[in-house]
Amino acid sequence: MMKHRKWLILCRGCKTQKEVAVLSGINRSSYSNIETGRRDPSVSVAKRIGQVLTFDWKRFFEESEIKDEREKTMLTANKHSLLTKLPTQS
Repeated sequence: MMKHRKWLILCRGCKTQKEVAVLSGINRSSYSNIETGRRDPSVSVAKRIGQVLTFDWKRFFEESEIKDEREKTMLTANKHSLLTKLPTQS
């Protein structure tokens, strides 16, 4: 499952992916893969991106645990609400 990093897009602001990539010392496609969640950055790349966009680089590695728990909770809640809304068949 891809984990789209919307928070990273917000941190990027009006900078382009190319600008962030160049300042971070990686190519644009690598940055795009990190931003869309297709790839996780190495620690050194995470530190450089964090420095360029001024956020704590550890956020890359903390998010999956937090997001997974939130997703499980939301999916369970949605499943239960859908089941209670289904029409009963007579």
